[in-house]
Amino acid sequence: MAESDGHFEIKSEGDRSQAFLCTEMESFQLVEAEISNKLLIFSNLWLPIKGAEPLKPSVSPCFLKITTQQNSKIELNLVREPKLSKIKAKLSASLLKDHIEEEIDPRDSSLMKTKEALFEETPCSLYELDHALRILKVVEFSGYLRMLDIEYTHKIVSTIFTVCDELDLNLADGFPMNILIEGVQSLFPSEIVFQVMSLFFYASISTDEPVILYPNDDAVCQLYGEHILAVLASKFSLDDFMTIWSESVPTGMKTDLAKHLTGAGRAICKAVYSTGDFDPNAAKSIELLRSEDVLDDDYESRLQDLFTRKTFWTELEICSYMDHVIPLKNSSLPIFIPVSYGNQKLDFRDYSGRTENESESFKMPAVIGTILNKFCRFTTHPSLGRIYIIKHPHF
Repeated sequence: MAESDGHFEIKSEGDRSQAFLCTEMESFQLVEAEISNKLLIFSNLWLPIKGAEPLKPSVSPCFLKITTQQNSKIELNLVREPKLSKIKAKLSASLLKDHIEEEIDPRDSSLMKTKEALFEETPCSLYELDHALRILKVVEFSGYLRMLDIEYTHKIVSTIFTVCDELDLNLADGFPMNILIEGVQSLFPSEIVFQVMSLFFYASISTDEPVILYPNDDAVCQLYGEHILAVLASKFSLDDFMTIWSESVPTGMKTDLAKHLTGAGRAICKAVYSTGDFDPNAAKSIELLRSEDVLDDDYESRLQDLFTRKTFWTELEICSYMDHVIPLKNSSLPIFIPVSYGNQKLDFRDYSGRTENESESFKMPAVIGTILNKFCRFTTHPSLGRIYIIKHPHF
C-alpha cells in the first residue's frame, strides 16, 4: 500500500456488493478468502498505533473470553479504478461543445455532476479520478464537470497557436502563460483556456518570474490526429491520413503514428490480408478507437474486445490499450507541478522532467507481459518486433 497519512475509505458503487478500500493514491478490491486455521476473536483487542509506546508484557497470566471464530480473511487486491468507460458514461450528458449554450441548463443536477459528487459515488482514490479525468479531457465549468467535445478542444488549441503566431512568440523558447490567456479570453472563458492549457502544455516555474508554457508536442499532435479521424467518423486510407495529419499540426511539430495514436490507445490500423498470415506490406486503413471505448471490466474482457476488432497486434499497440486497466503504480506516470491562475490551481506537466520519461524506448510493464503470455501467443517480425494473436477466440 502506498505511503499516506493513514486515511482510507471503504467505498462501493451504487448497490453493487463489491467493496473497495481507497487510499489517497490507490484502490484495493476487498476479497474474502478462506484460511486454513481458525482465527479466534476476543474482546479488548489492542492494535499498535504508529509512534505509540510498546506495551510491557504482563508478568501474570490473563484470561480472555473468545467471542467468535473466523474461518476467512479479507485480502486487498490492488486494482485500477475508476473504469474509463464508466466515467465517460456518467459524464456523457455533460459534453461541452461550446461555452455559449442554450440547450443544456448547467443548473440541471440530473444532467451535470460536480467533482465532489462524482468522487463520492465512484470507488477510487482522488488521485486516480484526477488521472482518469485528464485522459477523458474533462474540465470544470460553472461548478460542474464537463467533458470537452473534440471539435471545441481543437478550436481552443488552434486559436492558442494562432495567437502565438500573431504575437510572434517562439514556441521553442516558451511564452508567458498570462499573456496567452489574455490573448484568447475574448473568444473563450479564461477558466476553460487555463484547464485546456494544463492538458496540452508543459509549465516551467521559477521564483519571481511568470509561468512559462511550452507546447506538449505529443499531446497536440495526438489531438489533431484524433480530430481528423473524429470528423471523418469512418475508416480512412492510412497514406492519405498521414499526409493530411502532418500538414495540419502547428509548424515545427512532427507526427508519429505509433507514438501519438496507434501506440497510445487512440486509434488502430487495419490491413487487408491476402492470406490469414500477418503481412506488414498490406494496404492499411486507420480508424479512431479511444481506450475509453473498449471494454474494461477486466483483463479478459478487454483482450476479447480488442481481438474482435483486429487479428494481429504489435507489442506497442496492444500494451497501449492494456495500460489503462492495470494499476497506476505499474504505469509510467509523468511529473506534475501546481500552477495557479486567479482562483484556479491545476497540475501541469513539468517541463524540466519531460525528456527523462518520454525519450526512453518502450518497456512493457511486467504485469502486462504476464497477462499477454497467458492469453496470447506471438511471432517475431524483423522490423516490428513481437506480433500478438489470441490463443483461443473465446477464452
